[in-house]
Amino acid sequence: MGVDVAGLLVVVLEEQRQLLIGTFGNLAFTGFYFVILFPIAVYGFISNEAKALGIVSMVFLSIGVIITNTDGTLLAFVVEWIVMLFLLKKDKEKASMIFIVAIVIMMSWGALGFINTYSHGYIRLDAVEQAAISLPVVIGGLIAAVCGFALTKWAGNGKWLVVVSWTLLIVLIMYPVMCAVYTLHPFGNTASFLGKLFYFDYHWGTDRGYLWRSAVAIFADGSFAQKLFGRGTGSFLQAYLYDYSYGIDAIEMGLYSNEDAHNIYLQFLCEYGVVGVGIAFGAIIYRLRTRFSSGDLFLQLRAVAFIGAMVSSAFLVVQGITLGFFGVIF
Repeated sequence: MGVDVAGLLVVVLEEQRQLLIGTFGNLAFTGFYFVILFPIAVYGFISNEAKALGIVSMVFLSIGVIITNTDGTLLAFVVEWIVMLFLLKKDKEKASMIFIVAIVIMMSWGALGFINTYSHGYIRLDAVEQAAISLPVVIGGLIAAVCGFALTKWAGNGKWLVVVSWTLLIVLIMYPVMCAVYTLHPFGNTASFLGKLFYFDYHWGTDRGYLWRSAVAIFADGSFAQKLFGRGTGSFLQAYLYDYSYGIDAIEMGLYSNEDAHNIYLQFLCEYGVVGVGIAFGAIIYRLRTRFSSGDLFLQLRAVAFIGAMVSSAFLVVQGITLGFFGVIF
């Protein structure tokens, strides 16, 4: 879990674990909101409608992405960045401003890293989040952002934005490939940084590895009709705990006890089948296409926020607190 440095998110300690109480539910949900709101903050800055508020919001939200300590949140943040870079690469003025946004983020992460170093690790971060705010990453990001701004703004060369966009996209695509390779042929200590990053076992992602494998098994074991149309709303709990006893087995193995797949797509696949998920994705793709083709920057960045929400939801509990927020940006 993450940490609330300033006491703004109402975090308490319970048995050495930091928990969140209040309307957000838990810190993973808070990271979900940070990811969704970040493109809106970028819009306020780029459109000059709320530049100062946009900068302050970007600083707060980019730091929030780290301190919520949720890898799915950080992944969604990177995906949003890639989409925004591709979206704005044809507009010289907006392209140069997106590099200013990158500078703001790197400086925010650098400040967070500095504070955490000299507070002797007061902010307890996982390996991925620690790597994101490490000095090499921050300095490298600042150099790339400054070079990109100079090339785009003064040299009139937008190729740097294209290079950055494709580099990030390739790295993102390579991640699941590396997970598959490392899981099939692990080398070294699987409890190391590389192991935690790439080794997909039951404990991967705070026991999400077990949950996801269980969800796939439940779907695969269903009848032809269940594969097409699902088992019914709310049926994952029944299948996970009672029909297949995966939940009981998880407790016996010392894993977290859960009642859902912690992945909206796998859970919906079990409950609504291929047809239900296909219809949902059809509606989503149609809406995203209309948003991106609208020519309206605000609608386009709302679409970016929606994509961020979709990525985050691959790691979250399926509850009304997450599903309801889709309606705000859809």
